[in-house]
Amino acid sequence: IHKQTRLTPEEWKKVKMHPVEGHEILGDNNCDPWIRKVALEHHIRFDRTGYPRVGADYEIQEGSHIVRIADTYDALTTTRPYREQLSPYEAVRLMQNGRGAEFEPGLFDIFMTVLGNIPIGSIVKLNTGEVAVVVDINEHDEDSPVVRLIQDEEGCRVNLEVLVDLSERDPSTGNPVRHIDSIMDSRVREVDVGAYLPVRELSFTR
Repeated sequence: IHKQTRLTPEEWKKVKMHPVEGHEILGDNNCDPWIRKVALEHHIRFDRTGYPRVGADYEIQEGSHIVRIADTYDALTTTRPYREQLSPYEAVRLMQNGRGAEFEPGLFDIFMTVLGNIPIGSIVKLNTGEVAVVVDINEHDEDSPVVRLIQDEEGCRVNLEVLVDLSERDPSTGNPVRHIDSIMDSRVREVDVGAYLPVRELSFTR
């Protein structure tokens, strides 16, 4: 994980053993069989390639498909010793190429709906010159998310929590009060995106 250069074939072979070994470790600790199966399957692609190797008719449980999507997104948006992180916008655009092959298409579509056309965590520049981070989506207008300002029009850091709903319109003209001018495609290195995102209570069912 911490190696600065590309893995050798022998090292890569060892890395690919971690799903099987994780499955065994969880079994030795009497872990829930459902969780054990996720550990085993989370690197098996929707088209049944990946690792460990399985047959074309092998049935992957839904939770494993979900974890594969989340794990891939996390890996792409996290700095690794051998590469810099991608922005959320870059990551989802790259992942779209794997819909239906690497990722289960129905669940991937839900993932994209949750993140929005401009994913939560994206850094955007507004027409006002302000810079903001996307913190929520508008269900009826995915191109106009809720953002939190991080720089004002002069380029100075905004320390207060200023939330702006980009779907808000000027009542006299009907035009948006603010809109996204550009998505900052450069790697996010100086902004701790997580510090700006709200903590949500999540519930999971299986």
